[in-house]
Amino acid sequence: MKKLLFILIGIILFGCALKHDQRMVGTFVSDKETTMAYLQSTGKFSERQLEIFSRILGKLRVECDVVKCVSILDDYIDDTPYRVIERGSDYFVVESEFLYGKIQHKIVFTDDGYWAIGGGAGPDYREKFKRISKSIEKHLKPEELGK
Repeated sequence: MKKLLFILIGIILFGCALKHDQRMVGTFVSDKETTMAYLQSTGKFSERQLEIFSRILGKLRVECDVVKCVSILDDYIDDTPYRVIERGSDYFVVESEFLYGKIQHKIVFTDDGYWAIGGGAGPDYREKFKRISKSIEKHLKPEELGK
């Protein structure tokens, strides 16, 4: 369960991983309802996996400026270095060192946020994040912005 939690946190962290891309500036939250509907529709996850996802989804908040992101889950706050390895008009792919090695995530932008796809949870996993603000809410201090 803890490993899955860290995998999901990693996926979410990379939702903010494109330097100087204004599409990622702001505060985003995990959209449990949309994500669960997608995961159930694929038929690729067991009932046990879906149960675990259901307990975790909807709790993570991600705050980004143009060069740094912070993920907040309950009392856990983290940021992780990243490297953009591919860009497109509606997506980007990032690579980062995480708890157990390098992982890649594809971030696909939508009108109201983005989908985080793949990473440590596998290619069939994707999680929806909705933008709740175009500004930083709490954890990125003014002196950290743009660093």
